[in-house]
Amino acid sequence: MAINDLITLMPPPEAPIEAGGATWASVESAVGSVLPIDYKEFIEKYGTGRINGFVWIFNPFSSRQGINLVNQLSVQINALKTLAQDFGEQCPYPLFPEDGGLLPAGITDNGDVIHWLTKGEPNAWKIVVNEARGPRYEEFDSDLTSFLNEILTRGAHCSLLPRIFPEGRPTFEAK
Repeated sequence: MAINDLITLMPPPEAPIEAGGATWASVESAVGSVLPIDYKEFIEKYGTGRINGFVWIFNPFSSRQGINLVNQLSVQINALKTLAQDFGEQCPYPLFPEDGGLLPAGITDNGDVIHWLTKGEPNAWKIVVNEARGPRYEEFDSDLTSFLNEILTRGAHCSLLPRIFPEGRPTFEAK
């Protein structure tokens, strides 16, 4: 399972911050969808924090609105709608809650957004990265923890992320 590979590669904190709170059922009700198992395991093991000083995975239990999954769902979807309406920058994917729509899962310090492509069952959702302040998207045939594992080991490269990422040994800083 990808979460076990990720834990081996990047050990989680001994005392994860905001690794739980409300139940997953209440989170999924607020989101409007069941969420992938690997994502739930990631949040339970790692909580809130930053990967290699650059990537944040949205956490539904976070008290910080900028990284709270439920809050960022509407923020990120509204940003894509605004780009389309005000600037004609059309997203090549439908937007959640439409079938097969993008649902934000994380963000980089540069503002690149990591999305789930919500086609099919949640555990089969792929990852789509949207460049910060730009119209380019890159799709990965992996779930969230596999995607993280692949980019952290340089088994895959996301052309939208800085070439130097990841630099050094993969780390998770609880914040």
